[in-house]
Amino acid sequence: MDELNTINGIGVNAGFKKSIYFLFSVIVFAYLLFRAIIMDMTYDEIWTLNQFVPSSFYHIINYTPCVANNHILNTVLIKILFLTGSQHYFLARLPNLLASIVFLFFTYRIANIFLSSVTGFVFFILLVTNPYLLDFFSLARGYGLALGFQMASLYYLISFIYNHQTKSAYYSLLVGSLAVLSNFAWLNYFIVLLPLILCAGWLLADIKYRIRFISVAGFISLALAAIVYEPLRKLKNSEELWYGGGSDFFSDSLISLAHYTLYLEVSYSATHWVLISFLTVTITITVLSFYFNREIISARTGLVLLLIFSTLSAITQHFLLGTLYPIDRSTLLYYPLFISVLCFSWEDISTHFRYHRLFLILALISTINFIKNASTFKCANWYHDSRTSEILEWLNNKGIQEHRQIKIDYSWPVSGSTEYLLNKNRFPFVKSVKNQIQRDSLNYETDFYIYFAEPILKVGYDANSQRINHVLKDTVLKFEKEKLYVFSNIRGSNPLSKILETKTRRRENF
Repeated sequence: MDELNTINGIGVNAGFKKSIYFLFSVIVFAYLLFRAIIMDMTYDEIWTLNQFVPSSFYHIINYTPCVANNHILNTVLIKILFLTGSQHYFLARLPNLLASIVFLFFTYRIANIFLSSVTGFVFFILLVTNPYLLDFFSLARGYGLALGFQMASLYYLISFIYNHQTKSAYYSLLVGSLAVLSNFAWLNYFIVLLPLILCAGWLLADIKYRIRFISVAGFISLALAAIVYEPLRKLKNSEELWYGGGSDFFSDSLISLAHYTLYLEVSYSATHWVLISFLTVTITITVLSFYFNREIISARTGLVLLLIFSTLSAITQHFLLGTLYPIDRSTLLYYPLFISVLCFSWEDISTHFRYHRLFLILALISTINFIKNASTFKCANWYHDSRTSEILEWLNNKGIQEHRQIKIDYSWPVSGSTEYLLNKNRFPFVKSVKNQIQRDSLNYETDFYIYFAEPILKVGYDANSQRINHVLKDTVLKFEKEKLYVFSNIRGSNPLSKILETKTRRRENF
């Protein structure tokens, strides 16, 4: 594929190209490593560490207890690492951090081998500068693993279409199945990948190897089915697949993906226009690519089919099985597919346009979006956990100054990170008085209350109905962007205080 480096008359030294890709990869990995080290643990990570990692390997794989938050491969890898004797949170994040290397490597391989210099560079930048996608390589969740394996699967699929070597098809299915074991949302990818590879294998493989090809591909698929059948059956019967949207694929999945790619904390109408513009550009370029290059058996065709039928898979399941549409992190599997379709389609039409370098504008926009939203201390889905260490540090110092243990209550979305840090004895002068059974309760004996002011209706948290809103209090700390507030002087626990409140009413609204 070396000749692709001179497409459109662009002669680029191969060593220089590799240096550019390597430099960008090092920068991105350093960013992810720094985040994995210093970022506070999030609610779902702590849930995994507390509830699933202590279970046996059999119960992890068998989904006992049955909770969708258990991402099999992620949980198993963390458990293996914890067997070393250390249970540091960085070890829990290490599998996904290492998956970022897999993601970066295979993104580079696709860009460098199968695409010309400009298109390959845009492809690489669009994939490695999505701030929301990068979030999950620094977390102890299964999404980063799934994305790494998906990029490897796409690489081997494209290689198979180009070189017709059946081992590439096997590798594509194998790492594709690992993506599913990392997170079940990637089933929408695998159930389309399998028939696509079987069809391509029937057309491309030597006739005397067809039966063996189908047998090996079938074995990989049946092995995956044997592992995931029981967890999926349990999840369905236990009604654990409750996290998603019920409107339509565009409103729930695509808008959600665009919203978080822009790293917006609240919904803006601009999201719709950005998404519509992107879809218009992608569809137009794809249609033109089929006009200028009518070759049917190609990487572009395979990627288009993957994207279309992965989308139809989610829609079909919604209507036939009643499953919800993917939202936020479950939509990430579609991002590499959209970018791959866009770039491989552009590759087919770029030679017909004089100003093909305009395509670089997309890379510039994506880079600006990343620089604007890059954060070393928070992630989009759990930004309410991003200030916990800072708040507890402040409270602990106050306890030291006053020579007493500070009592705290808090909104339940921040309970995971708060309790995790308190249990680590990092803040000995802070004590939780939270009612762990009635999580929306308010303990009037508390000295301070940590309040999260943004509703999370998908998980049943209504910030506006919290009891802390209906009592008098003073604000001592504010984190406006994260919607976090620390209150003191909580008043309203007895009739006398209510009489005083009516005389000195100073209600604070947030």
